[in-house]
Amino acid sequence: ELQSSSACASFCDQVRTLSEQRQALIRSVRAWHVVGSWGAQLFDRFLRLRVMDQEAKVDELFASRGCTRILESVDKSNNFVDGFCWFTFVLGAIATIWLISEAFAPASHEFERAERHVVGAVPV
Repeated sequence: ELQSSSACASFCDQVRTLSEQRQALIRSVRAWHVVGSWGAQLFDRFLRLRVMDQEAKVDELFASRGCTRILESVDKSNNFVDGFCWFTFVLGAIATIWLISEAFAPASHEFERAERHVVGAVPV
């Protein structure tokens, strides 16, 4: 029994370490990625998806859940946020392609007809 409780304590210590590393990585990414940081703050404050300090949340999780359950959720992703990011990316890509095509597009036919009329319908 002593060996199993020691193994369990070791397992929980490893899960806590992994959880703390995840939190450190999230803080690092938020500090480095300006738009990601802004988006996280938007979700934290305005949409109230995270209503508590993330450090306190980790402590609360370890107090209320088993280590195995916490380990299962360490690399979970927020599907809503992922979907929003993909939507924003696709929208931005479409806008970029449209702007580039407009910048390099030949003059419209209406403009060409108006130009010929001003010149006196003499083909150029």
